[in-house]
Amino acid sequence: MIMENINRGFGTKLIHDGQNSIENKRHMIPPLILDSAMPIDDISWGIDLLRNEKINGFFYSRYSNPTVKILEEKISSLEEAEASITCSSGMTAVWLAILALCNTGDDILIPYNVYHEISDFLFYLKKINISVSLVDMENIESIQSAINENTKMIFIESPTNPMLRILDISVIASICKKKSIYFVVDNTMLTPYGQQPLKMGADLSLHSTTKFLNGHGDAIGGILCGSEKLISEIKKLSDFAGTIMPPFNAWLTIRGLKTLDVRMCRHCQNAMELANYLSRHPKVLSVTYPGLESFGQKALVDKQMNSNGGIVTFDIRGGKLAGEQFLRNIRMCRVATTFGNAETVVYHFATFARPSRDIEKIGEGLGSIRCSVGLENIDDIIYDFQNALKETIVGEVD
Repeated sequence: MIMENINRGFGTKLIHDGQNSIENKRHMIPPLILDSAMPIDDISWGIDLLRNEKINGFFYSRYSNPTVKILEEKISSLEEAEASITCSSGMTAVWLAILALCNTGDDILIPYNVYHEISDFLFYLKKINISVSLVDMENIESIQSAINENTKMIFIESPTNPMLRILDISVIASICKKKSIYFVVDNTMLTPYGQQPLKMGADLSLHSTTKFLNGHGDAIGGILCGSEKLISEIKKLSDFAGTIMPPFNAWLTIRGLKTLDVRMCRHCQNAMELANYLSRHPKVLSVTYPGLESFGQKALVDKQMNSNGGIVTFDIRGGKLAGEQFLRNIRMCRVATTFGNAETVVYHFATFARPSRDIEKIGEGLGSIRCSVGLENIDDIIYDFQNALKETIVGEVD
């Protein structure tokens, strides 16, 4: 008897895992199922399905969809999660996790330098009496002193966006376990290729699939991965709210996901070379990239990360004005609010910051530029940066 290999490598999982969830063994490309409702051909089956509080099976695409299920099973395999649930966006995933697991009167701890739209959204929770506390998550004593009797969840991203600070996932997980606090890690920046938060003790690993997982910039989505118990609880809210990822977006993400490991390898290689180039440039004040020897958290990188990621953040001399000039001078690379595309994408936070956003308070220099390093030939990326920096007048440092 021929035995199937159950210890598949990461690249093999990307391509093959989840493919049999809708009996599509005759198709190498997962089918795109667009039905809003599937016929109930077997009435007895329909009665068992629809009368059950826990809804499983395919009958209405607000609850579940065969194409979406393939994506959920693939990412569950990559994150080594018992279950996953897709969402219409990464921010929807944040919303689902909090609204499904937290109640009025609860407190959530987040890093002071978390992605700004997450922090902006979380402060809306005050309307339903869920409080949010900003904490220095690099300081374990600060975390412990911030926890109170109402603390229900700690939400982090590591590395942080855009300053690439690394937070000790296993240590924070240990604190959460002792205090019976939910621990959610946004793993968008590294993907399961770079780290697996659940294996380090997180309760949920969250992704904006829009970014590196999809990798082509053509489908917005999000996903939450965790235990069967937690995902089932979250799914109750998702079913009512209709937050499931659209099937076409799931199909595009499945397509992109198949090349994640080869893409991430190229992203990381290019990022390392660009970081080295920028480190030597006289108009660059500082460069932050986990792969650099100068990176201040190398021990933590080695402890919990399998790759250095595809994001480089650098601070250009001359502050805000120089940063805006750099954006105007770039030619091949693109200026956009996203990351993880095949194209190299840059973004200067001080240029586009909302008035309420205090850039310097959260540790960003006024000249800080986030660069999502793409898949182009590295010589072409560096050539574009070289010319853009040449035309940028740095003046005095702000």
